[in-house]
Amino acid sequence: MSGPGPLAARVNGGYNLFVRGGEGMKAVHHGALSLVAGGSLWLLLDSLAAGAACFFTGLLLDLDHLVDYLLHHPRNNTLADLVDVCENCRLERVVLPLHSWELLLLSVPVMALCPGQRLLTAGIALGLGTHLLADQLSNPVTPRAYLLIHRWRNRFRRSAFFDSAALERRGRQPV
Repeated sequence: MSGPGPLAARVNGGYNLFVRGGEGMKAVHHGALSLVAGGSLWLLLDSLAAGAACFFTGLLLDLDHLVDYLLHHPRNNTLADLVDVCENCRLERVVLPLHSWELLLLSVPVMALCPGQRLLTAGIALGLGTHLLADQLSNPVTPRAYLLIHRWRNRFRRSAFFDSAALERRGRQPV
């Protein structure tokens, strides 16, 4: 079977679990999701550190968008241009080193090797996981977009990250 699966097709077709209107995840959405996830983890584990780690990881993960913007779109370098470039998927190269399922996998050996930091690591892992899942299900991306190895093997071309058909449906420049 080629192409995206049924869930990816519904999501990329405009159906979206997190954001009304199919516009993709924005900072305010990540903030709300991170607050719920972090607060829940704090209550569940009775660990403020785990809850705070979850909240701040989920919220601050998007800082790698700024790095990509500065490295691969050195035009105006204004906040308005950054928002426009990111929200309208205008980057030609998409590295986003923190947006990576591989980082989530690294949390397992970290928990095993650092037993004194398990709650903190669990908070970071949950923050990362909820952020990536929300992005995967809400943004006009390919099924493998959040695999850093996939992006690296494709030289970080935007076509390895963005789903061209989904971009067109949302009125954005196709890949």
